Amino acid sequence: MGLGFYRPRPFLAGLGEALMDHRPSASFPSNHALIFSAYASTLLFLRHYWLGLAVFIVGLMVGAARVYLGIHYPGDILGGLLLGALSAMGSLWIWARWGGQLYRLASTVWKHVPRPLKQLLRTTEAAEFAKTRIN
Repeated sequence: MGLGFYRPRPFLAGLGEALMDHRPSASFPSNHALIFSAYASTLLFLRHYWLGLAVFIVGLMVGAARVYLGIHYPGDILGGLLLGALSAMGSLWIWARWGGQLYRLASTVWKHVPRPLKQLLRTTEAAEFAKTRIN
């Protein structure tokens, strides 16, 4: 979304110094707020109220910290919260409507993938995951 709706981060716009190192990427929306909101909304929609509320509160604290650190505007956090809730609603709606069919389709496709390719995919995924965790 940052590519289509680019807004520089506060420290890039000359509104102060960032209190932590951050790459010069788009500010809107806050990916942190979006992810926390998607998790919290999903939990709330599935009636796990206490856990959903806890995740939402932690997400608000992370969002406030990112504004304080000079990496986001408050609107970036609000936009991330809204988009996260909308994505959770959309995902749950799609799963309720077509989830069984999508799962059966994915299982059928996976059964027809040759074993060496499956092993390569699993190895590649594990290596990529390890790289993202190490850096």
